[in-house]
Amino acid sequence: MLAEFLLPAPRVQVSGRQGNPMPKDWPETHIQRIVGTADLPASETSSAIAVETATHNLVFRAGGSTRKAIDNASDQTVAGAKTFTGSNAFSGAVAFTGTVAGLRQSVSVTLADTIAITAAMSGTTFIATKTTATQVFTLPAAATAGLVYTFVAGAGSAGGEIRIGVQTGDNIVGKTSGAQDGTALVSTVTTGLLLNTAAGNVAGDGTTLVSDGITTWYMVGPTGAWTVT
Repeated sequence: MLAEFLLPAPRVQVSGRQGNPMPKDWPETHIQRIVGTADLPASETSSAIAVETATHNLVFRAGGSTRKAIDNASDQTVAGAKTFTGSNAFSGAVAFTGTVAGLRQSVSVTLADTIAITAAMSGTTFIATKTTATQVFTLPAAATAGLVYTFVAGAGSAGGEIRIGVQTGDNIVGKTSGAQDGTALVSTVTTGLLLNTAAGNVAGDGTTLVSDGITTWYMVGPTGAWTVT
């Protein structure tokens, strides 16, 4: 069922003054009240529009087809093939069905001494390329669940050292070898930084850290020698 959606008739400017209104039937030729169907009939003009009473979706005719506008303030299902270009940001839970092609992971190749990581950078792989001294990466709070970052020692960086710090009250937990006998590395603000030590690291060493939404970052699939300061 569609509800009436009418606009006031426009007024035209004639010889520098306000002219008479357009004909009384002007709105009806462009904006329709349709009863008993969810779509505008094919006989409607290309500019005819209406509002569905059940969903409050805006319905209009375009290119000989009936289209529905998306209400960004409520849940929506978008059907058909869509192409997104440029930078697109999605907030909240987003579910995709079918094949999604062309996705690429964000990569940051950096020589910086200190890197303050933000939640908006989740999903980024940081490739540390400094050849001497340290590169300190500081994670955001683990209170946001599902933040994911990967850290990799880049080519020529064996003389450098990746160090990863956390926010006050957070920690990093991970097991890097069987010799730990069920124990795990624990890195906090007070105990020190997680590090891929320059004494034994090689290009390609790396680890992924995932936040639990409380106070902990978990190491996933670490390679190479990792310890804490």
